[in-house]
Amino acid sequence: MNRVAVGAARQDLAETLNRVAYKGERVVLHRRGRDVAAVVPLEDLRRLEDLEDREDVAAARHALADPNEKPIPLDDVRADLRVLDELEAKVGHAAALTELERIRAARSPAKPKARRR
Repeated sequence: MNRVAVGAARQDLAETLNRVAYKGERVVLHRRGRDVAAVVPLEDLRRLEDLEDREDVAAARHALADPNEKPIPLDDVRADLRVLDELEAKVGHAAALTELERIRAARSPAKPKARRR
């Protein structure tokens, strides 16, 4: 895997894309020494998306199989999606997810801790 400075990739974008598209190389772009993005062949992206889909299906099956899991009301899901959209516009996706989890935790009643005997 090659590392290329963002500025260098910008100067020679056609060459970088050709290396990825036709030679199957993966190129990590860095700025000021920090890796910031990657350019990968489409087949790699398709494999990654397929893997994510499989993980999502497995997580959904696991959640559906848990008899103790309470369903989330549709109105709550819609409200969460509205909040997530607003937060993503302000702070980005990862920070928005973290903040949404904090909001959900504050909204739901705390579970009582089990007593030790």
